[in-house]
Amino acid sequence: MSLREILAPQVPMVIGLNREEPVLCPICGDIYLHHAGIVVRSRTAEDAHGVEVTVIKGAVHVETRAPAFTGRRDDFRIEFWCEGCAMSFALAIKQHKGCTYAEFSVLGPAREMEDGES
Repeated sequence: MSLREILAPQVPMVIGLNREEPVLCPICGDIYLHHAGIVVRSRTAEDAHGVEVTVIKGAVHVETRAPAFTGRRDDFRIEFWCEGCAMSFALAIKQHKGCTYAEFSVLGPAREMEDGES
């Protein structure tokens, strides 16, 4: 039995379980996704303010006293836009009470696409 068969009821099919399976757009199911930005947040202590580092198109912004954010520990988020539906979404990896969670959130219509694409 494959890992996919074992985990199928619990794992959304939009996340590939190996490098042969691309991440799919959670909105339309397309495979043509573009990274739009990365956000990493780290706390100094549980439930405290922390540091937030955002990287978008080579520009880095560091917020040293980022306000409290969801969950109790560190997290990171990769923002994407999809060629198929022209929507933006994020894949977040968060830790809470010893467990790690992956979740998708829709951000809205894609604001920025690569040059020459619509």
